[in-house]
Amino acid sequence: MLIRVENKNRQSKIIQFLTVFILYYLSIKNILGLPSLLNYCIDAIIIILFFQLIFSKYTEKYYKICLYWVISFFIYTLCTYIINKQPIIQYTWGLRNNFRFYIFFFACIVFLQIKDIQSIFRIFKTAYFINLVLCLFEYFVLHKKGDYLGGIFGIQQGCNGYLNVFLVISCTYQILQYLNRRINIGNGFFVIASASLIAALSELKAFYLELIVIIALGVLLTKFSWRKLSLVFICIVSLVVTINILGSIFPGWQDFFTFNRIYGSLTNGYSNSQDLGRFSAIATINKTVFENQILQKIIGLGLGSCDYSSNIMALVSIFYIKYSYLHYQWISIAWLYLETGYIGLVFFNGFFIIILVTLTRIRNKSSSNDLVIYSDTGIIIIICCIIMEFYNISLRQECVCLIYLMLSIPYVYLKNIPINSLACKNR
Repeated sequence: MLIRVENKNRQSKIIQFLTVFILYYLSIKNILGLPSLLNYCIDAIIIILFFQLIFSKYTEKYYKICLYWVISFFIYTLCTYIINKQPIIQYTWGLRNNFRFYIFFFACIVFLQIKDIQSIFRIFKTAYFINLVLCLFEYFVLHKKGDYLGGIFGIQQGCNGYLNVFLVISCTYQILQYLNRRINIGNGFFVIASASLIAALSELKAFYLELIVIIALGVLLTKFSWRKLSLVFICIVSLVVTINILGSIFPGWQDFFTFNRIYGSLTNGYSNSQDLGRFSAIATINKTVFENQILQKIIGLGLGSCDYSSNIMALVSIFYIKYSYLHYQWISIAWLYLETGYIGLVFFNGFFIIILVTLTRIRNKSSSNDLVIYSDTGIIIIICCIIMEFYNISLRQECVCLIYLMLSIPYVYLKNIPINSLACKNR
């Protein structure tokens, strides 16, 4: 394995700065009244990392598998751009919105070192406490709730999507820390109870499903211990209490957690009868937009062809003007399918599957408890990503950089402990 990168320490600091920026910039923007163009600071940093990546040499095979997959995805989108004869500006904007996160993922692998990992988790731990305080302040003092309560992610509409990503990452890592005897039961209870409370205040109904998935997979991936039973008990108590809080804050959701209501929310329109349903989005698109044309189902309309920008009118597509009433732009899988078709869905989800398989192999061969925890964190987050893909648009927003950061950490660890030298262990 060869790594030839100059000033790696500087580049790791850039990545850590970007992590802090993503965690706090929306709050800063709300407080100071800064323009939305602040978002493009993230693009500028990723472009800097991209050009530094070009001059790096990294030959670890699992990295190369992911890299070749993403390059193949890019070539595919280029072919669909030619076939669909799109405006170049729309295609470029689509590339920016879909591929910048891959660049960040590869930059994290190449430029971060093991010593940086704990610094990153300290950043998240500090952010978790600040976020809890801000969420309580926003609810009790500013009287914000639902879509307008985001803690460190501000109080603009939709900020709770960013919050959901942050809660999934924080809870996954902390619950695995508890199951691996790294933190005590008090800390474990605090994380689950506080996250459940935040989810109730911000109307994150999907988080309760994600929390169940996190705990279930955490139990399956770790050895048996009495801590598992206490964790399940803590989860049940937290869910019962906070779901009742959710019902009292949002009376319309009092009986949401029944089979009929959950099924209806997944298949009916996102917010009204004209919207796409979360699970019925692709079928509806095939019928009403693609009109059952086979080629469009396979390759989509082209990357960026359904995109828009709230700041630059030239980037608003004709498709968006015509079909925005469907609110496809609220559901990741619907938007991706429209632009890239079934093949695009395979490429997008295939990237996560490749990492999932890699992390499963790593954890099964590793004798390092740290590496096992990092791998298990990645595995659980990937499963939650599948839920997010149907739930909202988080996987296209800046907050998803935090997910790709977490997925890169086992690869970072492997730079000093190659997979072929890992000792087999009995689990």
